[in-house]
Amino acid sequence: MTQVTDGRILTTPPEVQGAGDYGVLANEFVALPLIKAAGVARANVLHMGAKGLLELQGPDGAPFLRPVVADEEGPLKLEYVRDDAHPWSRTFRAAVPGRGEVRVTYLAPPGCRGLACRLEGPPGLTLGVELRLGKLVRTVYSSREVGAARRTWHDAWTDTLVTEYSGPLPLLAVALGAKRDRPVEHRLQRDDGTAVATILAGGPTADLFITFAPDADGAGTTNVDMARWGWELLEEHSRLRTRTLLGRALDDEVLHRVASRVAAAAEGPSAPRVMADNLLFAYYFSWGRTIDTEQVVLVTSRSPRYYVSAAHWSRDSLLWAFPALLLADPQGAREALLTAYELYVRNAGVHSLYIDGSVLYPGFELDELCAFPIALGRYLSHTGDITVLEEGSLIAALRQVAEALSARRDPRTGLYETFLLPSDDPAHHPFVTYDNALAWLAARVLAAALGDGEWERRAAELREGIYSLLTCEGPYGRMFVGSANGRGDHVLYDEPPGSLELLTHYGFCHPQDEVYLNTVRWIYSGHNPHYVPSGPYRGPACPHVRHPWVLSQANRLLALADRDLAAGPGSVEARARLLSEEGPLLGRMDAGLACETIDAYDGTVRTGPAFATCAGFLAYSIYEAYGNLDGPRGSEKFLGFTAYEGRRRRPRGR
Repeated sequence: MTQVTDGRILTTPPEVQGAGDYGVLANEFVALPLIKAAGVARANVLHMGAKGLLELQGPDGAPFLRPVVADEEGPLKLEYVRDDAHPWSRTFRAAVPGRGEVRVTYLAPPGCRGLACRLEGPPGLTLGVELRLGKLVRTVYSSREVGAARRTWHDAWTDTLVTEYSGPLPLLAVALGAKRDRPVEHRLQRDDGTAVATILAGGPTADLFITFAPDADGAGTTNVDMARWGWELLEEHSRLRTRTLLGRALDDEVLHRVASRVAAAAEGPSAPRVMADNLLFAYYFSWGRTIDTEQVVLVTSRSPRYYVSAAHWSRDSLLWAFPALLLADPQGAREALLTAYELYVRNAGVHSLYIDGSVLYPGFELDELCAFPIALGRYLSHTGDITVLEEGSLIAALRQVAEALSARRDPRTGLYETFLLPSDDPAHHPFVTYDNALAWLAARVLAAALGDGEWERRAAELREGIYSLLTCEGPYGRMFVGSANGRGDHVLYDEPPGSLELLTHYGFCHPQDEVYLNTVRWIYSGHNPHYVPSGPYRGPACPHVRHPWVLSQANRLLALADRDLAAGPGSVEARARLLSEEGPLLGRMDAGLACETIDAYDGTVRTGPAFATCAGFLAYSIYEAYGNLDGPRGSEKFLGFTAYEGRRRRPRGR
């Protein structure tokens, strides 16, 4: 909603009342953002032509997809319980009185334009799934019905029940099919404008496939392809992919040792579990491939529960989600980085974009512009892959970013201006300290990647300008201001989406810098009017949302890790003790997944559930704080590569 605060127009999120405990599952093409009691409320795909998500949902709150279990007398009403034993699938169990148990498992195998569902039950039952094909909905921020014609039929060639939504041309199709090793029953009925497509097979096991494509032919043939692979191979592929994504972090013995000690001291949730869940959520819900063009796109979230879902923020994608993507899948991170420089760079710095890179919500944000070189520097330093600079027009796009950054430089002060803060609200003054620290790092990356000494000179000048023009005397001594106008006016201010606490993470200052430490003391004190002082999950907030932010928890973890390293070599136990002394950092959030803000007293979601890019930053911060004891810190995370100097050279090894 829109509100006016100290003369600034803010667009603030709605508060969540009683967020549901939803399971989520996705691959590159298809996402299930709302799974509960074995029913799937919506299935969605990214669609370039629609500039967002196209979602299939059932009518009047009924699930789009649900299992069907019947005996001789008809369908059984079963109470399903969620079983999260495996992170690569979603499984539900239900007791059948006097007979045993039914088990329903959903898979979203990597690389497939569809889902697989296996039902297992005692002998004598009929097993299957039902699709209730109601509205086709387009989601960008909010969801609205698409005025598309719908046709459902049995396609004899592929032996599937196919539904196609179309205007003048097809938009999206879904096909329902089964494993072709036994007779199955296809049912198609229509009532109240809804098509109900059901496939049933005899037990004790039934394997079914739900596949998507821009038209019916693609959906039906994709269904045949998944059936040819079969459940066992698809499950194995899903399992191996998930273990690969999690392996680098969760196989680290140090991570487990530290996290177990912290959890025991703070009585908080398991850090490895929180990291794993949020890493996978960020990986599958902050980027994906469009169903119509197969182009990779970067989004805030593929879940309609997030209030600005299915859109692109360069800051969210490149500063928050990208570090987790790089940790889990360096090759995928390379593709995401190239996508950013191909699709989104032409509007670099604009508040929010459609998934195709065109402007959605105008307004300039300096942090969004700086995100491009910072992500490139992080990638080069992490992988040593200097060849990415030879891809397509990346260098030309980087020069475009450099020109855009130069245009925001104030020649009188050497500072860089912005219109919007990292919270997406208007800045009090044009020179925001956090943003200028990002500009300092961006300038250093530009100098190294382009071999341009002028950018190194500007970076040195900017650092000096920040200390002279963006600091003041505060209650604890000299500290950084939130923003200033360069003519003597300033405001003491901080906000979790762009906190001054992160200045050490980006290498701008040393963790023991007195100006920095005085600033952090102010952030966590009663002098900060937006600090929430009460409750187990107390913490920094801001006018955008006045509850503690999950991003502030991530900021704190990164800052503590930097502070601990600066204090000396230390031991694993010292790190655990330092972190646990700060109190419980990880609340319940949105059923264990990152959200925008949480309740200070019970740690549950208050705004922004299913915040996928934030989940990436949280997962990354947990790894940095608990597991990465010996890795680079500060600017070395972004500048640990050989200077470009006008020609391609091999990077320094790590």
